[in-house]
Amino acid sequence: MDVVGRIYISTEGINAQISCPKNRVDQFKDYYSQHWSIFDKIRFNPAMSESKAFKKLHIRVKNQLVSDGIDNTTFDLNNKPIDLTPEEWHKELISLSEPPILIDMRNHYESAIGHFENSIRPDVTTFRENVDAMLEICKGKEEQDIYMYCTGGIRCTRSGALLKSRGFKSVKILQGGVTAYGRYIQDQRRRVLGSGPDGGSSSIGDDGSSSSSSSSSRKGAATLVSGEGEDEPVKSIYKGKNFTFDKRLGEPITEDVLAKCHTCGTPCDTYCNCTNMACNLLMISCPTCKEKHGGTCGSSSCVDMVKELNEKQKQIDVKKHPGLI
Repeated sequence: MDVVGRIYISTEGINAQISCPKNRVDQFKDYYSQHWSIFDKIRFNPAMSESKAFKKLHIRVKNQLVSDGIDNTTFDLNNKPIDLTPEEWHKELISLSEPPILIDMRNHYESAIGHFENSIRPDVTTFRENVDAMLEICKGKEEQDIYMYCTGGIRCTRSGALLKSRGFKSVKILQGGVTAYGRYIQDQRRRVLGSGPDGGSSSIGDDGSSSSSSSSSRKGAATLVSGEGEDEPVKSIYKGKNFTFDKRLGEPITEDVLAKCHTCGTPCDTYCNCTNMACNLLMISCPTCKEKHGGTCGSSSCVDMVKELNEKQKQIDVKKHPGLI
């Protein structure tokens, strides 16, 4: 079936992000439902991509689906927060008279290229750090509504259960995460305009359920309709891209560019890794800087290393093909 991706299995459940050709998605669903009926309850979180999101299929057994350093025996994972569908989430947030306690449970490099308006975005690089930040943000707010979102739902499900176990009365999370909200936007737009992405590969999801990328244009993804039957378009309350943990490194939800090139400061939200494999720094690089620095992070050591490797490759090519100039 040409399925690739990353699947984590633990006693908590399954965290899977997979990609397969669109014309084989139904075949894939039928296969696992016939062989393992327990998977009938899995909520798919699909979107579209023009190419494979992964190179291979990796399956690993882990102690925790997402690592936060907190012993599972110290809180009740079954004490779940309130799941709001993307439509419920959108309507509830836009109806509030004051900015809510809205926490982005992703890492700083994820929220840098896209986030919900008025969200609190901790400057963290790991989920463990974000849980600590969340507890600090929520301190003394046990009676208030707490809203949380992440890529696909797992980080918020765990974090929400932790807050509920510590006495917080109202914890609400975005069902299916940003991935599902992005699909809600596209679905609502298609309902009115009669257009939308087609073809490509479907990915089935990181950070929770199934996820995948959108092949719609940045401009076309900028607006949605309310979902209540009106034809008037309304702006998405999520701006920018949804960071993805695969080769795409992001899928557009709106045309807003929130980040800047790490080298020159030009507005840009395209992530890449330094081509010096010894460095492999995740960075935002505009086309000009990427070409100027040979796809590296721009440090002299990385630029020199890549130049040296390219020169050696040229020499090898000349030896193999003496007639080439």
